[in-house]
Amino acid sequence: MNIKDFSHLKQFDACRFKTEMVGDQEFTIMCYMIADPALWDAPLGLEARGHVFDAAGELVSMPFEKFFNYRENKFTQPSVVGAIKIKNIFEKRDGSLMTPVLVKGQVHWKTKKSFYSDVAVEATAGLFLKEMELSAHLLKLNMTPIFEYTSPAYRVVVDYGVEPEMVLLAIRS
Repeated sequence: MNIKDFSHLKQFDACRFKTEMVGDQEFTIMCYMIADPALWDAPLGLEARGHVFDAAGELVSMPFEKFFNYRENKFTQPSVVGAIKIKNIFEKRDGSLMTPVLVKGQVHWKTKKSFYSDVAVEATAGLFLKEMELSAHLLKLNMTPIFEYTSPAYRVVVDYGVEPEMVLLAIRS
């Protein structure tokens, strides 16, 4: 996929295309800033949740699409959800969703909106060697591992202990 496939989303005030430099590499992060049902109805609108494109416009990181809480909209009502065959259920604790990007062979973590949020900076500085090795391997295969990062320094609600953790939730291709 290319950033051009998403250019129609620039018409939505809720959607931003933000450029950040990581080292000497330029990346564009596409994400929604506020919930907008019109954006969710647009083609590829649910994908405006932190996708990263390199300077050539090629997709290099593909986090989860927008997901909704149970009963939040017409697609998550009991009558609809109950009719769906569920293959896997993953626990999303209370941390930050993180996706990696390869920059000159090195893994850099990002949150939905930035490589430079406090959480992303802490995760990038952490020693998650196994997760970084797995991420580098998968990214080279054009797959995006999606992790949940929990840290006592960035507790959202639930206390998960004294050590930061990076937990693999899914892999998107």
